[in-house]
Amino acid sequence: MFDRLLRAVAEVGLPDAAAVPDADLVDLAVAWQRLETIACERKLAAAAELFDRRAAEHVDPPHTWHSTAHERAEAEVAAALSIGRRAAGRLIGLGHSLRTRLRRTREAMARGELSVQQVTQLDSRTTNVTDETIAAVETEVLSHVLQPGRHPVIGRRLHDLVDRAILRHDPDGIRRRRERAHADRCVEVSPVEDGMAHLFAALPADGGRFVDGRLTEMAQGVCANDPRTFQARRADALLALCRGKHHLICHCGAAGCPNSTDDHRLVARKTLVHVVMTEQTLTDPSEQSPAFLEGHGLIDAEYARSLAGDATLRPLRTPSSGPSKRALEYRPGRDLADLVRAIYGHCQWLNCDVPAWNCDIDHLKAFKWGDPESGGHTTLENLGPFCRGHHRLKTYGEWTIKRDASGALDFTAPTGHTYYTDRTGPIQHITGANTRPPSRDRQTAGRSTTPDTRRAARIRAERRRNRQRSEQAAGSEEPF
Repeated sequence: MFDRLLRAVAEVGLPDAAAVPDADLVDLAVAWQRLETIACERKLAAAAELFDRRAAEHVDPPHTWHSTAHERAEAEVAAALSIGRRAAGRLIGLGHSLRTRLRRTREAMARGELSVQQVTQLDSRTTNVTDETIAAVETEVLSHVLQPGRHPVIGRRLHDLVDRAILRHDPDGIRRRRERAHADRCVEVSPVEDGMAHLFAALPADGGRFVDGRLTEMAQGVCANDPRTFQARRADALLALCRGKHHLICHCGAAGCPNSTDDHRLVARKTLVHVVMTEQTLTDPSEQSPAFLEGHGLIDAEYARSLAGDATLRPLRTPSSGPSKRALEYRPGRDLADLVRAIYGHCQWLNCDVPAWNCDIDHLKAFKWGDPESGGHTTLENLGPFCRGHHRLKTYGEWTIKRDASGALDFTAPTGHTYYTDRTGPIQHITGANTRPPSRDRQTAGRSTTPDTRRAARIRAERRRNRQRSEQAAGSEEPF
């Protein structure tokens, strides 16, 4: 069978990537990923079918010293694919789930419309959804994800979308999953190569965010001359905490560095965990609308109220309409910055999951330092969170970004490819607002582009580069 596939591919011919233009190279990568997804669906179907056959053959033995049907299928798949037992078990489990629970997802995967990562997320996120409601949850999620012209939803955005559907059709689904996961919390340490070890911890969401913030706080407590990378300092901070230390010792080697001694001084806990919820969720014990935990996603109302018990509460305020003096200032006020982060939740760039509270609040249309009244105002409509890396890419990376009336963004890459992503975030999810984007024509807003549009995009990018070089030389604009 495999030889026949190879001969079929050889007859069609494979383009030499080195001879393909940039725009066509992107299209080629997309086409191969779609074929990869289709092939993976067939692999999962084969693994599930093998398990079903072994299950049909299985007869309960008179004693317990006997392999189960799953173990037999697992061993065969692992040997054939040269993978570990656990990896084989995950393949069988996912294939069986697609066959029995997520049938529409399997059909979409067989057409190459969903990536392997998306399918895996859908399966894991709906594990505890009841058989009576799984079809409704799957239908709602796929109606959003598979909408023509929309950029694929992955990562935390897909998690939030699935959780919103679960809460709509199975209100107890997220709570049951959280309670089960909380009971299974754990910490594991396993050895790896080169004298290192991997640490895995399953913690409550708020605890995980607190640990993350505490390690960052300690890693930033050394001086600028410390030779370690930021991630290495975070790893050392974790060991320091386990050894009872309150701060990270600096490795700069300078005798006068205040952070180079182990004086057991206490460090103020500055870590914040942001939760966005409605006032009704906060005050009404019977309210079941979800809340949003930064860096994690949707959480159930009961959990959110427990976190709010001893928290500092701050209402979100919508800025007044009309011109304002603050709109002519570069940095937004606290109320406006809070609202922007609560609207988006994450970095606005495609598929970026960096929490909005760890992002820069950036102007979509550049702020005019010399003449702020002429445009680029500091308003809700012109602001959005971008992580530092994507902030730089937006400013210098030859991409064009436009926002439509609904708040959705159109990204145009240097090759001319366009990607559309609608605005979804904490406020839309917790209020139950319709998060589906308006229908768009894939020929004009999707990945399909013509040679003329790609050529025009390259010309625009070159003109933009020339303009930026001139502005930088004149010192007329500042990037941050």
